[in-house]
Amino acid sequence: MLYGLTMESLAFLVALMAAITVVGGPIALGLTFIEPAKSSLNKLRVGAVILFSLPAIFIGVIFMTANIGLGGRLYGLFGFGVSTFALYRTIKQMRGNRNPDKGLIQD
Repeated sequence: MLYGLTMESLAFLVALMAAITVVGGPIALGLTFIEPAKSSLNKLRVGAVILFSLPAIFIGVIFMTANIGLGGRLYGLFGFGVSTFALYRTIKQMRGNRNPDKGLIQD
């Protein structure tokens, strides 16, 4: 057997890309609803959201702009939309937790 792309490996690659797009976004969104008590766990949660959402966004854009059928484009739109919303929620939560008065002397 030659070492190259066969139809089975190509189908596996497309299925992996679709799974990353469709599953990565909801996992990232689900992680945004978790509020850890410690700030170190919050950093780990933010890292996990970024780890799941960025590949889903990039592959979603590839599916949306590719010359494929409507179903593939809808997969891409779903992954892109949910992952972008997860990143938006994470950034909003990070900005909301900041205390601008921390470290200032109170009268």
